[in-house]
Amino acid sequence: MKNAISIIRVSACALAVASSAVNADPGKIREQVQAELAAAQQAGEVIGPAGVAPRDLFPSQYPPVATGAGKTREQVQAELAAAQKAGEVIGPAGVAPRDLFPGEYPAIEAPRSMAHTGAPYPAN
Repeated sequence: MKNAISIIRVSACALAVASSAVNADPGKIREQVQAELAAAQQAGEVIGPAGVAPRDLFPSQYPPVATGAGKTREQVQAELAAAQKAGEVIGPAGVAPRDLFPGEYPAIEAPRSMAHTGAPYPAN
């Protein structure tokens, strides 16, 4: 029994070493990895013991993250108006008006790839 446990332990260790060697990036050297870790720690991106990054816990202590160009207020309002007109905005009951009153909204056309061609569905 002791031999079986020893074999399992050795196998587990060998598997762990092999998997870490396979997953390692051969193009990076130790100094590069350490520099990336230091940069991530400085930016507050390393997950802490609580399972949360310090940036998420204390956002005022870190510089803001650059984001891409967003939509203008007018674009967002136009999208909302279109969604409301189409009955796609979820109401307080958790259901879209289109689902409650389908006859009051224009029909949605299925994309051509999903449109039924009239041919019978293939049998499985």
